[in-house]
Amino acid sequence: MGRRTRGELFGHSRDREISKAAAHRRAREVQDPVGRAKCAILRCAMRPMVRPAGRKSPALRFRAEIEQAVADGFACEGMRLRLTLGDASLLKRDASLSVSDISFAAGIMRFLGVRIEEGGVERSELVRT
Repeated sequence: MGRRTRGELFGHSRDREISKAAAHRRAREVQDPVGRAKCAILRCAMRPMVRPAGRKSPALRFRAEIEQAVADGFACEGMRLRLTLGDASLLKRDASLSVSDISFAAGIMRFLGVRIEEGGVERSELVRT
């Protein structure tokens, strides 16, 4: 029995010659027959997630409500903005707010002059008194 040729090792007939590059390519396909398909599937699965459109920013929502209350004749000192902990956190971290819109003087957080009470509510609301 003679020495086996590359062609015989990779399923080709003895009399058919293949190049060295083709032999390596065939060897990779034999070792991992779904390698290319697997990579394509992983590429699809690794796409960045698109975040769903969330709620409107508490700053935008309550700015409109506060302006409407002031137009109706309510004083800012008489109103309270009762926020959930999540909305209060979003309001504190909102980069679109100017320094004059939000203040933390004397340990009291105020938004547009209205005192903010954090937590203790299921839904954020503007209380007019």
